[in-house]
Amino acid sequence: MTFARLVVFATCVTSLAIGGQALAVRFITDPATSPGDPPTDFVSFSLTPDGTQVIAAANFDADDDRVYGFTIPNDLSSTVNPVQLSTTSFLVENYDVDGVPIVSPDGNTILYIHDGRQRDPSENTIHTMPITGESGDFNGLFSGTAAGPNTVAPGNSNFTPRYSPDGSTIFFINSESGFGGTIPPWDTGSNGANSPSTFPSVWAAPDWDVLYSVPAAGGTPTAVTMPSDGDIDEDLYAVTPNGATIVYAPDAPIATPRNRGDDRPTIYTVPATGGASTAISMTPGPNEKFTVSGMLEVTPDGQNVVFIGDYDTAGKNELYSLPLAGGTPTKLNDELHFAGDVRSFAISPDGLSVAYAAGQTVGSTSELFFKSLAGAAGTSVRISDPAPSNTAGFDVSNGSGAGNIAFSPDSQTVYYLGDMTNAGAVDLYAVDTTEKTGFSPSAYTYVGTDGGDFTLAANWEDADGNPLPANISTIDNQGITPYTLIVDGDLIGGNKTVTAEFVEQIQFGLGASLEIKNGAEVRLTNGMGIADPADIIATVDFDPGSALKIVNGSLIVNDDVLFDGMLYMENATLESTADDIEFQDEYDGTIINSTLRAGDNLLVDTAMGNITGSNFEIQDGLSIRFDSDITVTDTDIVMSFDVEPLFTWSDGEGTTLTLKGTSTLTADSVNEGSDLILEDESFASLGSLDIDPASSSANPPSIMVATNTVNDFGYVGEDYVSQIIFMSYDAELETRFSVLEDPDGVIDARSLIINGLTGLSYLEDPSAFTAIVDGVEVTWDGDAPLDSLMLASTTTVLGGDFNDDGVVNIADYVLWRNNLGSPAGTLDNDTAGGDIGAAQYDLWKANFGMTLDPPAAVAAVPEPSTIVLLSLLFAVTGSQVRRRRV
Repeated sequence: MTFARLVVFATCVTSLAIGGQALAVRFITDPATSPGDPPTDFVSFSLTPDGTQVIAAANFDADDDRVYGFTIPNDLSSTVNPVQLSTTSFLVENYDVDGVPIVSPDGNTILYIHDGRQRDPSENTIHTMPITGESGDFNGLFSGTAAGPNTVAPGNSNFTPRYSPDGSTIFFINSESGFGGTIPPWDTGSNGANSPSTFPSVWAAPDWDVLYSVPAAGGTPTAVTMPSDGDIDEDLYAVTPNGATIVYAPDAPIATPRNRGDDRPTIYTVPATGGASTAISMTPGPNEKFTVSGMLEVTPDGQNVVFIGDYDTAGKNELYSLPLAGGTPTKLNDELHFAGDVRSFAISPDGLSVAYAAGQTVGSTSELFFKSLAGAAGTSVRISDPAPSNTAGFDVSNGSGAGNIAFSPDSQTVYYLGDMTNAGAVDLYAVDTTEKTGFSPSAYTYVGTDGGDFTLAANWEDADGNPLPANISTIDNQGITPYTLIVDGDLIGGNKTVTAEFVEQIQFGLGASLEIKNGAEVRLTNGMGIADPADIIATVDFDPGSALKIVNGSLIVNDDVLFDGMLYMENATLESTADDIEFQDEYDGTIINSTLRAGDNLLVDTAMGNITGSNFEIQDGLSIRFDSDITVTDTDIVMSFDVEPLFTWSDGEGTTLTLKGTSTLTADSVNEGSDLILEDESFASLGSLDIDPASSSANPPSIMVATNTVNDFGYVGEDYVSQIIFMSYDAELETRFSVLEDPDGVIDARSLIINGLTGLSYLEDPSAFTAIVDGVEVTWDGDAPLDSLMLASTTTVLGGDFNDDGVVNIADYVLWRNNLGSPAGTLDNDTAGGDIGAAQYDLWKANFGMTLDPPAAVAAVPEPSTIVLLSLLFAVTGSQVRRRRV
């Protein structure tokens, strides 16, 4: 039977109820789906506008992905026979269909792409074909020759095609800004040996994706966005229902070669015909590393954009709805498992509901949830059935992005992909949302004896007593541990006998997690029955989308601990006994009252999140890289060597380490462009402020890297000068060695010590500092070791500066408000007298905006928005103050 004849028998699915409860129904296909290499299964799918047919990218011949179609039968328990619609010809027989096949609004045409062509397998080409399938050679969207379609230079890397609502236009992304666009300049010459060809993983060439439109009948593509609008990735744009506007989430434009991840500062709109882009305002603004990831869609009424992103918590991908007119994003998903993320979603055609795949119950298992778009938190319903085994080997929505979930036209049935029956083989399922109830999977908990083997499957069981399907050891650095693992109060000793040639690594992949709690200790160290412990590497690697949570427990690892996932530590210990702890680009975390011990370096490529009340014990150095910043509060950092960027590249300058509260730092020096910022009552003890590049073991490393210094990678560096910036009168610095002379006579160490309240250095204004040398207050010569260096207390009292930071601002008002009624002397610079009340408020109000007067300084003037805020503040608090006077 041909596919055209199958269409005649199409019927709508009105109910999938089985008995008293609706269960998800798996589509049984002939040929059958099965795991393997490659598997025979579904890749992505969409429905025809009338909801009668499934159009899928799939592999049913154990060869390559093709476009298939079948009619949805009335009896879903019957077997369906997918019919291949895209042609297997000499031009495409070695290449796959890529992305999601899209059906035109009139239901007559399928739009899809191939990820290669005869002469250049790197090129993605766009195609259309009748809904009944191709006959003979395929039809290229762009007029081509016998060598293949899509010959408009450069003509490659086209993907994510979409129809306009009326079907007249096709939008698509081209990753080389082709069709008349230009790629932003990518400076490689100055990188010397660190060119992209030498270090491709760090200096990858720009992947600059620009959105284009082209008539559906074919023609000349027209740019909708420009390279200056930023990079647009797959599934991160949508067309509004009226076809007039494109909504998209770009990467932040890159001005210089930097490996900074996929930061997307906001969401934009642009006319579908091209033009100026407009940012959608968000209130409050997103966090520092807000990223839209996976996909975004516009609601059927055209009023909101729904997207996946880490708006609230960096690194935690959740589902949000944002008015296109701007406003506050509304979180749609319920509370996720600490290691879980939202991976994909679909909006119902009536615009009332959303279905989303997420690790909401257990981080390593994605399930399908359904809720009203207007529903409150906690109201989702799980609509996927339980997997046969609760691990990441069985998941709803095997991939992220579009093409995994779809609603029927009546919004009652949800179709979704998942390897829920056979791990490694993705099937298509359908479920009636009007009758579905939920199910709860479980994680695996350690049940072995104390000192037992972490990697042994028999030592882990789920809630039903089932062991892990396989050992979790990774041999020769291959494979990923896909489980949610819990260690509750146990001691795991790593007692595993292996041979010396094995390299052991435990790698947690997307959705996987390890939770250690209630006094548990996990030791993954050397001494596993090997004569020479150095012959084995015990590395733990947390990939993007994975997580480690330690509360009242510890994880001790022999070798590297690598984080590209999420970390939560509270009253916990994390230790690498012999090597590095690395926080990489996609890391996000919280460290509270905990200890980090690095047997070598602590390497940081990104902002480290909340660090409070903790201890960092570092055998070598703290390396802050790629313009990253670290802020610690009430935290002690002790290391043998330096605070520095590990790689001295053009973007290494500008990294900062900020000490707040009672934090302390003990190190040899701060060098190679990393600034040290001292706030509150923080204290830093440094070996030296040496500015001589000819440092040695007797003379600690320099605060500066001199011109033409060659690093370990053969890169010729530049002058990167570090500064130590005092932001508080209570912050203190000591040095343990003298400062050597700069042989060029250019740098004076005193110029590197900055009064952050005035912007002037010690060299420019030594009177602003108090320097103690050999127990005596002196005017420091920039050379002698310092017993103590602080900002000098001033005889000038700035009334109303209750936190003594040199400026009267909102922070002082908050401090006043929080101390109403407290005894006199509670607040700094309180000249009003009496208990804290109206007099102190009047003092603050009179001096608001004033600063301590450095030379030629002018009192600060509040911004207009601040003035408005203050007028409201005064109006509100005035009556409160008057009442207190009665």
